[in-house]
Amino acid sequence: MKKDGTLLDKAKQHLDIAYGLINLNQTLKDLKMLNIVVEHLFLALGKALSAYLDYNVRYKFLEGYEKTFLGKVRAFQRLSIKEFRSFDQDFLLELRSLVEYHKNSSMEFERSNSLVICVDDYNNCKKISLKKVKAFFGKAKLFIDEIHSNIENGRKFF
Repeated sequence: MKKDGTLLDKAKQHLDIAYGLINLNQTLKDLKMLNIVVEHLFLALGKALSAYLDYNVRYKFLEGYEKTFLGKVRAFQRLSIKEFRSFDQDFLLELRSLVEYHKNSSMEFERSNSLVICVDDYNNCKKISLKKVKAFFGKAKLFIDEIHSNIENGRKFF
């Protein structure tokens, strides 16, 4: 199997894990699990972007790209932003920001059905709710399905 196929499979695995954790969270009501869901969504999107970009590098539509998340987003924008209705750069960057906040957080706590992540002091905080994570999941699933469809349809021509 091609590298982009395995990357896309890994993206779908991360998406499936995020889905399972969302359902588990609805039962357990443990908001600290939302960080794990966000991280799996972030990993799924990173793998999906890599799969799409690697596919385009292999067929010479793209010369190469920077292997960081921001590099992948920039390369994706240059290459095919018009082809994807579900592409939302702000969504991708917000997910990245939440993952970075979690890694650098000095404190996390629950408040009014949200998880509050604080970095340095209480003036620099972000909130995650189950509703927001479900919206992230919906956007991520749509985007990954669109990438999968684009790669599969492109293979018919090569």
